[in-house]
Amino acid sequence: MCSRIEKRQREAGEDLAVSHILAGNSESLAWGATCGRHLYIPLLLLRFVDPQVAAEPCGRCTVCLTPGEHIELGGLAVVVKQLIRRTSHIKDKRKACILTLAKFLSAASCDFAKRNHLEDYPERSIFRRYDIQLILQMITLLIANGSLKARIDIDPQSFAALDLIFME
Repeated sequence: MCSRIEKRQREAGEDLAVSHILAGNSESLAWGATCGRHLYIPLLLLRFVDPQVAAEPCGRCTVCLTPGEHIELGGLAVVVKQLIRRTSHIKDKRKACILTLAKFLSAASCDFAKRNHLEDYPERSIFRRYDIQLILQMITLLIANGSLKARIDIDPQSFAALDLIFME
């Protein structure tokens, strides 16, 4: 997957913004992890989850160059699980969206927090210095590592995802 992303980026041209590249990588990784396609996640990313994984990064692709090694994945897992537990009663499908979780953790305030009276959630403040793409990538790795479980309901007619729910 890593090489396919890089090939698409080269075809798009050299003037592609780095923020677009990182967002695209994160979206692809999130799709792969939530659909259970763990083989699409490069081994070099798993070194953030398990430092013992013997995979050397290529040093050229945008995934390798993303500064993710300073995030404490265990701490992120605790915060995300607490958020899921705290919001389990809320009938709002958007709470299960990976991007919503990432925005909630990185932003000082967001619509989701205001709508559900979660502005006083103190644990998320430790992630405010990280950008959304990086948090999105780390949540994806939590799913791939099995720390977070995702359940997707699929419409049998259109095969579209109806609901995405995170469970502990």
